[in-house]
Amino acid sequence: MSTTVQLAGLTLRHGRSPDFGGALNSFSATSVLILSDVVVRDSTAANGGGIALGGSSLLLERSTVAGNVASSRGGGIFAERNVAASGLEATDSEIRDNVSALNGGGIDSRGDVSLDRVTIAGNRANGGGGGASVTELLIATNSTISGNDDANGCGGLALGSGTAGIPDQLSDVTITDNTNATGSGGGICNAGGTVVRNSIIAGNHGATGREPDCSGGFTSGGHNVIGAIVGGVGLASSRRAPATRSVPRRARSTRSSIRSPTTAARRGRTRSAPTARRSTPATRSAAGTTWAPP
Repeated sequence: MSTTVQLAGLTLRHGRSPDFGGALNSFSATSVLILSDVVVRDSTAANGGGIALGGSSLLLERSTVAGNVASSRGGGIFAERNVAASGLEATDSEIRDNVSALNGGGIDSRGDVSLDRVTIAGNRANGGGGGASVTELLIATNSTISGNDDANGCGGLALGSGTAGIPDQLSDVTITDNTNATGSGGGICNAGGTVVRNSIIAGNHGATGREPDCSGGFTSGGHNVIGAIVGGVGLASSRRAPATRSVPRRARSTRSSIRSPTTAARRGRTRSAPTARRSTPATRSAAGTTWAPP
């Protein structure tokens, strides 16, 4: 029998747990936890500094998970997948300023994750996915992943290969200003086939300032702005192609503007000058001396 628990208009803070969910945990395989207009903050645990799930489903609506710390995984939220229906769905929410000693500064999920109008910002991790680490399917729309940091892995998003042949999908998503100290995907690293459309993945950083924005395999849905790609396939960098095309255009335009006045001069206005130069030697040759009119 399925159980649904809903919390609304609450602030949960300063929770402590030695294992799972500093402020809140749910480990029923058939339960659904709904948080509406809830703040979960300043709590600590080994896994899921703020919230931990063990097969349950979590729905966040207009909620904030912030300032939580995990000594292992999932600084903000840790989600373990025990049944096919389990997962995390967040809308109009913020997951920010959480810290994890290993994976997933903001989120570490072994189940499916859906994000719509969500901001994941200012989170930190040391094992992969400063913003979020998602092993199964991620579908993100109209969301921002920014200002996250990982010392040993992907700065913004660390993704798996999707679920049952369905690839991860990013649509109208901005991934920028994330930092990765190892150079394997400052913005996003992906195990295979993420579909990206109408999105910006650029301006991310690494230890030398030049690590890639994307690493892994991708499929472009079109209309993307992409920064540096190293070891990635399926997306083209937007910052290289325009520079290559624009230089010949400017060069041709400059040469054309130089030639056209010269051509006009040969054909019209300065034609008398060559005639005058040719007539002078002929006069000298005939007279044998230089002649000047009286």
